[in-house]
Amino acid sequence: MFKILMIAPTPFFADRGCHVRIYEETRELERQGNRVQLCTYFLGSDISGLTIHRIRRVPFYHKMEAGPSYTKLILDTMLGKKALELARRFKPDIIHAHLHEGCLLGVFLKKLIPRPLVFDYQGSLSEEALAHGFFPPNSMRHRALVCMEKWLNQARTLSSQARNIFMTR
Repeated sequence: MFKILMIAPTPFFADRGCHVRIYEETRELERQGNRVQLCTYFLGSDISGLTIHRIRRVPFYHKMEAGPSYTKLILDTMLGKKALELARRFKPDIIHAHLHEGCLLGVFLKKLIPRPLVFDYQGSLSEEALAHGFFPPNSMRHRALVCMEKWLNQARTLSSQARNIFMTR
């Protein structure tokens, strides 16, 4: 059916909500006959049966729990490069990004490798950053993140053919 490049900017797999969702979506897409290649951080557990591509190790980063980190800017840059390399080899039909950071990478990747982009985010990145005390409410960084989130919410595009596999079941 489809070749799907999945971008997960997180230390996949850790047994928590977002990762369980990524795992279950990947399994369902593969059950439907699609081929999924998952691109993620270097941390996390490998799962038998999933094709996982990881960025190279960053020795000073060990954070497995959810929440923002300035170091994730480095990891996400590395993940974007890894996703582009994989996309050039794998030639996906669809880019499937998780979380707002993954969507941002997917938007740039879509410009270089024109493919439909779908993304799955849970909650609000700006609200998560506030909840973790990453910056104060209504600060310039908070407002900038809210603007980026709104822009990303408009950025996804999905062909009617691809929409069928993501909107069923």
